[in-house]
This record gives sequence, C-alpha cells and structure tokens, in this order.
Amino acid sequence: MARAIDEFIPDGLTKKDRKAYEREFARLRREQELKRRRRTALVKRTLLGIGVVAVVSALAVILGVNIRAGFVGPRNMLSDGVLLNGSDSTVTAVTTAALQPGEQPLASSKDYSSLLVVVEYLDYGDADSATFATTNGAAVESWVSGGYASLEIHPVALGSSKNGGFSTRAANTIACVADAAPDSVPAVHDAILAAVAKTEPAEISADDLASLVTEAGVTDTTGTIGSCIRSGGFDDWVSDATTRAKAKTTAGAGITSLPTVVVDGALYSGALDDTAAFETFVSDTFTAVTGTTTDGTTDGTTDGSTDTDGSTDTDGSTDTDDGADSTDSQ
Repeated sequence: MARAIDEFIPDGLTKKDRKAYEREFARLRREQELKRRRRTALVKRTLLGIGVVAVVSALAVILGVNIRAGFVGPRNMLSDGVLLNGSDSTVTAVTTAALQPGEQPLASSKDYSSLLVVVEYLDYGDADSATFATTNGAAVESWVSGGYASLEIHPVALGSSKNGGFSTRAANTIACVADAAPDSVPAVHDAILAAVAKTEPAEISADDLASLVTEAGVTDTTGTIGSCIRSGGFDDWVSDATTRAKAKTTAGAGITSLPTVVVDGALYSGALDDTAAFETFVSDTFTAVTGTTTDGTTDGTTDGSTDTDGSTDTDGSTDTDDGADSTDSQ
C-alpha cells in the first residue's frame, strides 16, 4: 500500500512551500508509476514472445515429425520389398532399417548360385496379380519354407484409381505389418488375396483390412498395426515405391504389366494361371544359372564346362544332345 504524502512533508513549511512540495512529490509518483507500467509491459511482451517461439517451435517439431513419418518407409523393407527366407517349415523376414526420406532403396543381397530367388511385384487390387498368386503362391511358399528359395514381395499400387484406392490400402497394410510384425507378412499376404477372391476390392475398407490382419493371427496388443492401416501410415511411401518400381525393378526395366515376377534375375512372361508353365520356367532358369537341376543333380550345362567330345559352345555352355559344338547364343 502506498504511503500518505503527509509522512514525507517536513514540519514547519509555509503553505506555499507545502504546495510546491506536494506538486513535486506527485510528479515523482507519476514518473515511478509510468516506469512500473513500462516494466510490466516489457515483461509481458517478453513472456509473450517466448511463448510464441515455444509454440512455433513445438508446431515445427510436430509438423516435421508428421511429414517425416509420411515419407519414411516401413522397417524391414529397405529394398522397397520384404524379403522372406525359410527352413524346417518356418518362414522369417529379413530385418532392416527403414528407408529414410530422399534415400534410394538398397537392393537385397541375392546369391543365385545355390538358392532360388523369387521376386514378385504385386498389386493386390489387380486381377492378374491375384490370379498368379492364387495359382502359384502355395508352391512358392512351400519352396521358401523348405529352405530352397527366398521370396521378396514388393507391394505396389498401380490400380488405386480403378478400385477406390484399395491397391494403396492393401500395399499400406503389408507395409504396416512388415514394420511391426514382419514374420506375419506371408499370412497377411495370403489373407488379402483370399479376401479379394471373395469381395470386390473397392468394397474392402481400411477397417476391413485391419480386422483381416487380426483374423490372420497377427498380434497387435498396442494397436499400432491397426492404427497404421486405418490412418494410411505408409500411403506416401507406397506412392513413392510404386513410382520407383515403374522406373526400375530387380530385372532392370520398370514394371510394364502386373504382376512382374523375376526368378534368379529372369523375367517370367508365361501364363499366369498355368502352374506347370511357371514351374518349368523356374526349373529351367535355376538350371541355367546354377548348372544344377532342382533335384540337386548336375545336368552338364554349367557355364565354362566342355561338351562330351571336349569342345565348348560359343557361350561357354555344354550341349547335352550329341556333344557337338553349338553355334547358338543362348
């Protein structure tokens, strides 16, 4: 509480001096009050400025995280695909870091000398992709689980505009599962294909896919996978990965049709609904690359070997007919 002016006025002053003293005292009081108000205003502006900076910084961090999350790829898909190996009837995914914004995919290490390597670029909303997968998927998965082959699945979304965005939703679902529970990708892959066989893709919502993942036996105790599927957590990555696949695949050229299936570096161009044709292609390709048949025996066509008469083909391969030199370039 401010003290009364009478406490400061000396005794014995004349009336005139007392008035002058009061005026001077009031002037000093006004100056002090003005300084106090200025200090208060300065403090308020400073605090407000600090608050604005803090809010802006927080928003920048939040926006940065959201933007970053939108373009960061799923973990365990550094090649834009999920690589599956197996043995003793068990299939496991190869774990990798996530592809960061601006980075290019890192191709998976592939050894064609002893293991059959199958790479599939699939659009789950595409009828041809579904035909190939339902016709040949069981055989390929049995090769993988038996330890004879590896399978790399690249989900793409070329047909989203034709099926209400399902291609993107399905590819995002595979990415969400690969990111959190990679070993469950084969089960979800099969479940999506089974759902497409029964229902028009456009009618399968994100909620349906989240439920499908649970029904496929995927444990999602924290709700991370379901949230990722419903929010389209990797939709931006799906778009980028599809663009990259259109430019270049494992076989070198970009996707020109669906599905694109590459076996030991060779592109399959046979009938999609013919199991025998695909298995023949696989066997012939594996033999040509390794010099070994799929039953483990050597057929005499290894590069650099000689014919039965000691001669060598122009491409270094061995004839198996009459042992004569060959002039073909195959």
